[in-house]
Amino acid sequence: MSEEQKIVTIDEVSYLVDDIGESCIKLLNESTQMSNIANSFAIMVQATMTVADMKGKEGKKLLPEPYQAEEAEPEEDTSH
Repeated sequence: MSEEQKIVTIDEVSYLVDDIGESCIKLLNESTQMSNIANSFAIMVQATMTVADMKGKEGKKLLPEPYQAEEAEPEEDTSH
């Protein structure tokens, strides 16, 4: 009776699992783990930026009216 061969697909290319070495599997697993961690950080950074923007907008709503310097009246020329 023939044993069923296990096949794995990586980047749309199929490989026999038995043909893949342990060091290759280890590197591919580590790469996947690192990508997952990077994606998690990206999600956290995006969420943090969204909250920062929201807080900035809320803070700006609480600002007082802008300062406007009063126009200085022209000084009279007393040199004559």
